[in-house]
Amino acid sequence: MSRFSGGQWRIWLRYGLWYPLTSRLPRRLAYRSATAKGMIDARFDTAFVAESSRGLQAVFPDWSEAQRIAVAKSLKRQLAREVMDVFWLGRLNAGNISRFIRLEGLDTLLRLRTEGRPVILYSGHFGRLIMPAMALGAQGITTSCLLADVGASGLPEPEQRFLRFKIRHMQRLMGGQMISKADHFRRLYRALAHGGVLILIVDAPPAPADSVDWVPFLGGEFLAASGILRLARRTGAALVPYFTVEEPEGLVGRFLPERDIGGVSDQEALARIFAPLEEYVSRYPDHWWLWNAVPSLWRSAG
Repeated sequence: MSRFSGGQWRIWLRYGLWYPLTSRLPRRLAYRSATAKGMIDARFDTAFVAESSRGLQAVFPDWSEAQRIAVAKSLKRQLAREVMDVFWLGRLNAGNISRFIRLEGLDTLLRLRTEGRPVILYSGHFGRLIMPAMALGAQGITTSCLLADVGASGLPEPEQRFLRFKIRHMQRLMGGQMISKADHFRRLYRALAHGGVLILIVDAPPAPADSVDWVPFLGGEFLAASGILRLARRTGAALVPYFTVEEPEGLVGRFLPERDIGGVSDQEALARIFAPLEEYVSRYPDHWWLWNAVPSLWRSAG
């Protein structure tokens, strides 16, 4: 009897056969193949395109349907390239990482590390988000990160297998701890001890046990987990946002100046943390993964 259902076989063919095979092509051809796969995915995943279009309509009511669908399809192509990144991780090193991504604005991070201060690097579900951390690791800068609990995700087995494969290769390059949301909160403090660097994704949907707050975002409000505040304030960690952007000349990882949250309320602090994400989503709407989740995570200001 087959271990997989029909839907699971399609997932296995994607992650267990198609991407591994095409990743053996020369780098540029491999990513072009991923882009083509994303175009096919956008054509057949009509639910994703329709849900993303509705999310875009809620935030940008003046946009035409054609504009919204174009953004959703562009996002599908980028997400396919993000999957292709995973199958190249085993071959990334200090000698070739510059062919994959260029880093900008590292001065703040390097200064904080010299001072021995712990750092929370944070981003959103935006662009090919793992690649800056891979580049840091290839250059000898160790980072840890907080991840969703794969085992409790409810995803099909072939997709869970892919995510575990991804995490193994991420840890090899990053060198730090891969901390699950199911683990004790204490592990996050340990990762920041002695000037450690921890990566968090601030727009991840809150878990049932998370403290939450509504944060100003894209002309409305976003439901955000507020644990990052407790972590930053108790450890004295600097909050440094970063984003990965696809530019005509290639992939760029941008590290922004530290966000100051001293002397303000929790709500204002969260607003300051989310402001860079809001700016980048507004500038690059086809880079944000969560348009299809807008109904559950975002509400209009009214």
